[in-house]
Amino acid sequence: MNPAKLEVFSTLKEVTGFLNIQAHHKQFTNLSAFRNLEIIGGRHLTEYFSSLYIVKTSLTSLDLRSLRKITSGGVAILENSELCYAKDIDWSKIMRSQNHNTAVQNNKKANRCIIEGQKCDPQCSRDGCWGPGNQLCLSCRSFQVGQECVPSCDPKLGLYREYGNNMNDKQCMKCDKECALTCRGQGPGNCDKCKHATLSTPKGPVCVAECPEGKYNDPLLGEYLIKLLPLMNILIRLKNKFNETII
Repeated sequence: MNPAKLEVFSTLKEVTGFLNIQAHHKQFTNLSAFRNLEIIGGRHLTEYFSSLYIVKTSLTSLDLRSLRKITSGGVAILENSELCYAKDIDWSKIMRSQNHNTAVQNNKKANRCIIEGQKCDPQCSRDGCWGPGNQLCLSCRSFQVGQECVPSCDPKLGLYREYGNNMNDKQCMKCDKECALTCRGQGPGNCDKCKHATLSTPKGPVCVAECPEGKYNDPLLGEYLIKLLPLMNILIRLKNKFNETII
C-alpha cells in the first residue's frame, strides 16, 4: 500500500486501543499521517503488552508531533534499521502507566544518527523530539511560537511576549498581520508601525488593510499617532486614577 493512503488518519486524535506499525516501503519514512494523534488509550494491548508497537519498519523518524499521553500499556520500538530520534525521547513524559515498560532497541545506531545529522534541533529541550527541525520537539528549550521552538521572542521576527499572570510562560505571540513588523502586544492597535494604513479611532490609532470610504491614509500622521499612543495611555491611566481619588 502506498503510504500516501494513510492520510485518511490525519484527523485522528485518539486511539482507544493500540497502534501497531509493521510496514516497509521506500516512501514510508515517518508517521506524519498521525500528526494530530494526541492519546493512545491502551484499553487493549498488543505484543510485549504494548499500546505503541513499531517493529521492523522503514521509518527514519516518528513525527507523532501531537502525541501527549499513552494512558496504559508499554512502548516497543524495535529493529527499525533507519530510525533515529526515538531513543532520545523521555517516554516518562508521555506514559501514564508505571506497570509497563519501554523497549527502544536495535534501531539505527546513535553514532550513525549523529554523523548523518539526524538529531534533535538545538531548540528542543531534554525531553527529546519526534524528528528533525524545531517543530517536532516534545517541549522547547527556550520559547515557543505556534508549533515552533525559538531562542527568544525576537521583535525583529514580528514576535512579542505576553506574560499575563505567569512570568514563566514560554509562549511567544505573533504580531498582528497589519503590523509592519514589530509591536507592543496583541491586535492591530499595538503595532509600532502599520503595514498598510492607520485609522484614527476614539481608543487610539489602529492599523487597517485599507482606509474606509471617505478617508485617506497619511503615513506621517499615522506614525506620529502611533508614537504618541504610549503617552496617551499613561495620561488616560492618570486621569482615571485622579477621578477615583476624587470619588
